[in-house]
Amino acid sequence: MGLYYLLEKMKKHSYLLIILFFFCLSKINGQQDFYFNMFNYHLNLINPAAAGKTFGDELILSYKYQWIGIEESPQSSAISFNSAISNKFNLGAVVLNDRTFIETQTQLFGQASYLVPLSNSVELFLGLQLGGNNFSVNFNNPTTPGVQTGIEDTSIVNYSNFLPNVGAGVFLNISNNYYITLSAPKILESKRFKENEGFVANATDKMHLYFGGGATNIYLTPTLGFNFSMIGRYVNGVTPSVLVNAGISIQNRVNFDIGYFDGNAVNLNVLTNINNYFSTGISYQNNLFSDISLVTGGTAEIIVKYNLTGNNNERTYYNDNFIRQPVKENNKSKTNKKPFNRRNNRNKGAIPTSRSQKRTKQG
Repeated sequence: MGLYYLLEKMKKHSYLLIILFFFCLSKINGQQDFYFNMFNYHLNLINPAAAGKTFGDELILSYKYQWIGIEESPQSSAISFNSAISNKFNLGAVVLNDRTFIETQTQLFGQASYLVPLSNSVELFLGLQLGGNNFSVNFNNPTTPGVQTGIEDTSIVNYSNFLPNVGAGVFLNISNNYYITLSAPKILESKRFKENEGFVANATDKMHLYFGGGATNIYLTPTLGFNFSMIGRYVNGVTPSVLVNAGISIQNRVNFDIGYFDGNAVNLNVLTNINNYFSTGISYQNNLFSDISLVTGGTAEIIVKYNLTGNNNERTYYNDNFIRQPVKENNKSKTNKKPFNRRNNRNKGAIPTSRSQKRTKQG
């Protein structure tokens, strides 16, 4: 019950939060980035190569509220946008914000993804991202003891520092049903504080290596599919962590997943494809095997996806011609030109016309 006692004290005494915050900064050499439970629906947050896996212009927003009921508990948000510049080249941008008590991190990255077709059903994406992380500490937070009492400590000043970084990744797409991902979103190691600026803490951002894979819409019946996704994270000097989600898809409209994280947390995810353009989801996680579940209301998460050109996008090969385009919700139109090899037998029929066909490119 030690953790339970500590959290109860933290809820009442902000001084303990201050002390714990700086104690952690002085001891931790490799702080870890946060996870989103529904990572499989927002993969380009951890792998720039995944920005090109879906054709079209796509906007995705994610928000996570951790430890509900604890004041100043971690809150994370992310927004990403990617656009198909050509059949094989995508550009995108990612903004992530993570706030815990008086500490705020804002990551900004520009992404590029290039497609290397290996066969009619296997695609290899190569990704690169450039940007950095703005780390700041705000002692003017209303919950800070000095602000609450009106007694100002002139030896403590606000701090902000931008740390440039670079990331890379590979993403293998197999028949639009299976995938493998490997990435390092931030390759360069950087120190958040500098001793010559009056700080003695030595918190360091080390390279995070993400690895995983999954399966989507593996149909068990004509209307019932199976989904699976796994992501692992390795940081030197830190115990590796793994998040696994598995569940069912009903008519490719509603996905129900159950997740398991690091052996002590269970999450339930629900994603609804409202139409070929909008999707929205919600997740709830609870640490069932930890004392922290006694004083918090768990962790909640939401995601909203908007695809300007329609979901269920695929690529089609006509002999030497490579055409990348979205698939309409109802494939009822006919065409006299039949594809050389359809990647997905469930989408047999005509190739819908759209502005994306203007992006046809040889080989």
